[in-house]
Amino acid sequence: MTNSSNVKNRPADFSHFRSTADTVIATISEYVSERDNSYKIVLEFNAVKRNDKWIPVSGKTMTYFAKDSLAKELQYGDQLIIAANFTDVRAPQNPGEFNYKRYLALKSVHTQGFVKSGKWLTLNHEKGNVIKSIALKIREKFLRIFETNNITGDEYAVAGALILGYTDKIDADLISIYQGTGALHILSVSGMHVGVVFIVLNFLLAFLDRFKRGKYIKSALLILLIWFYAAITGFSPAVNRAVAMITFVIVGKAFGRNTNIYNTLSASVLLLLIINPLLIADVGFQLSYIAVLGIVMLQKKICKLWVPGNWLLTQVWMIVSVSIAAQLATFPLAMLYFHQFPNYFLLTNLIVVPLSNFIIYCGMLVLFASPFGFLAELFAKLLVYMVYGLNESIRFIEAMPYSAIKGIQISTLETILLYFGMIFLIYYFIDKRKLFLKMAFIFAIIFSSSVAVKCYYSVKQKNIIIYNIKKSSAIDFIDGREHVLISDSALIKSQKDIAMHMQNNWCGMQLKEPENICEKKLSNLKFTFNKNSLFISGRFIQFYDKRFALVDEKNYRNTTDDPVYVDYLIISGNIKAEIGELLDSFKPKMIIIDSSNSLRKSEKWIKECAELNIPCYSVVKSGAFDISI
Repeated sequence: MTNSSNVKNRPADFSHFRSTADTVIATISEYVSERDNSYKIVLEFNAVKRNDKWIPVSGKTMTYFAKDSLAKELQYGDQLIIAANFTDVRAPQNPGEFNYKRYLALKSVHTQGFVKSGKWLTLNHEKGNVIKSIALKIREKFLRIFETNNITGDEYAVAGALILGYTDKIDADLISIYQGTGALHILSVSGMHVGVVFIVLNFLLAFLDRFKRGKYIKSALLILLIWFYAAITGFSPAVNRAVAMITFVIVGKAFGRNTNIYNTLSASVLLLLIINPLLIADVGFQLSYIAVLGIVMLQKKICKLWVPGNWLLTQVWMIVSVSIAAQLATFPLAMLYFHQFPNYFLLTNLIVVPLSNFIIYCGMLVLFASPFGFLAELFAKLLVYMVYGLNESIRFIEAMPYSAIKGIQISTLETILLYFGMIFLIYYFIDKRKLFLKMAFIFAIIFSSSVAVKCYYSVKQKNIIIYNIKKSSAIDFIDGREHVLISDSALIKSQKDIAMHMQNNWCGMQLKEPENICEKKLSNLKFTFNKNSLFISGRFIQFYDKRFALVDEKNYRNTTDDPVYVDYLIISGNIKAEIGELLDSFKPKMIIIDSSNSLRKSEKWIKECAELNIPCYSVVKSGAFDISI
């Protein structure tokens, strides 16, 4: 089934027909997501034009439509005719960079394209799944109700994400703050949210229990309604898990059968993986199930460690025990994927868990009361205050000293070792058998040894990395855990670009914060670093026994009587020069074209280097240049 779910194995997949410029018929298969300069749209191919004939094809593509008045009206289910160049999704262009190609491939998306204004027409509407189309329209209506009742800004973004699974309006800074405090799960609809919806629906349909066949009608309605809610929220893995589990529980109760939580959990996993085997590699899917498994296995045992004396303390201790159980189960995976550990997760969950429940209830009241203007406005104001309080609480916790341990880098093997060590340790506390304790220590020793080996090699490493960051120049000289980054001023100030393209690599190589040098200031700079391992004099750099020369618009016209011998000549800034002219001043062993140059210029220089028999590497075309010395 996994093999058959790989669209590239299908003869009709678009990847087998793609050319440099295509005219296709395709249908919008997901909701349209607005970006700063474009609309992000997933298309499902229907046909491609070849020799004036339409050939039926299948497959999905990630496209970005230029913003205009027509593109603004696009909706799920619209069928379009498009003229565009679709390309394969590029693999990561820098070491340690997020693998967007793999991420999309797991969603059966293998190509991408940019659609210019005037290069598409709408052929039909309502060509998508009817249920999904209705669900998305209902979500849009609910979001408009929030807007009508003056829910705006971060409050609108968080309320939309919490209640309806709409995450488009959450900015990156807010996501980073929630992630740093261990509250990111709140910003996506999950099992807790589905549980609240189920409680409300179960209460509203309770009257059916009075009738002879009422429990069967109630069960059928509950299943239909919670799956419809899953459709409204976008069928996220966490929602699917919760809805699948609740479905089995509802069916079991309807037929008078007792449910075993482990069987229910396993059955929901099996059901979802039969539908889509690629879910097994989804981060949200993994974290959702491992969190529930941890809570089921550990929460009651943790809860029994202390019996509070009053109702309030009992409720607090319940939240704490659930938080500890979920955190124990998920922290190895969270460190593998997010490279950090939230130190104040208990404090965070004590605030966000009850408050987010109130927010969901209040949000539902806003929606139910929408026909009654005054009542809806009243609930909306209450909702705004609660979401504002939630956001400010998270910001306060994130700003506290040592709120998170960041820069953690563990491998998949080390994650598995951690889990085995934890399992044996937990079984030791339950069973008190010394064998379990010994096994836990063995896995702890193996894990520690792996970490120690990585630390040893990180101290010894000597690397030069020229990153591929669009329209930017970035050269990293790494000596042990220290490093110097030479880049343009815009990149130095852009935390977003650093986090996207370089931070994970720095984390993986266990590097400290870099010594930043602005490229524009190189001309008159004299700089030494780390006991003279790196020496910079103007635009000449010596790193151990390797010599570099940087050429850009400021110095490419400078000529010398005697050519300078260097190991690497780095070209930046789309200079108006031919390779032959540069060789009058430099004698390099290799020429490197960095990512501040255009693709057209890069291809021109590559051709000239081939004619002159000079080794050449284009960062723009081939990704980051990374050498170890």
